[in-house]
Amino acid sequence: LLYAAMCAISINCQQPPKLKNFGATCFQNATLQVLYNMQPITDFLVTHVNSYPENTISHIYTRLVTQIRCQL
Repeated sequence: LLYAAMCAISINCQQPPKLKNFGATCFQNATLQVLYNMQPITDFLVTHVNSYPENTISHIYTRLVTQIRCQL
């Protein structure tokens, strides 16, 4: 499901980035949005992205955050 969220980033220059819901992913997306807005945690995870094994939740989350930040 995290991968689906990564592929579904909706960017609109006049609104903050948001994730599209696919059926029952609204709770997952809400959790990701809360985590994303906890700047100290998100910044720490992004700073240490190379220390996480691939396909772990930390690695996938930092890839998602990087994609969102690159599109802003």
